Amino acid sequence: MPETYPASLPQKHFRGVTEERQTATLRSQMDTGAPKVRKQFTAAVRNIDIPMVFTAAQRATFDTFFITTLNEGASSFTWVDPVDDSTNITYRFKKPPKMTKVAGEWKCVFNLEVLP
Repeated sequence: MPETYPASLPQKHFRGVTEERQTATLRSQMDTGAPKVRKQFTAAVRNIDIPMVFTAAQRATFDTFFITTLNEGASSFTWVDPVDDSTNITYRFKKPPKMTKVAGEWKCVFNLEVLP
């Protein structure tokens, strides 16, 4: 069962979110004519990058969540979908976020995959 993203961390209305769907089709080149295209699998993964800004206290909360609760990012978690800011979906980190301290705040980008 997925964990829940901490309520004390920023929740929604992010600027600069990017989304890219996994290619779910397979193209086969024919000797003549147009290539054939077929669906490769039933559920495609959505890749979402979400920019985040944390205070020092929020950074500490996130570190505990990522390192302990999510087992260094191996486990999944539920959180709001940035497309509609209301539906909860299941995510998994693709890699640990790289944190940069700027003027007392911690900036990073969450590289996430939405699990089907």
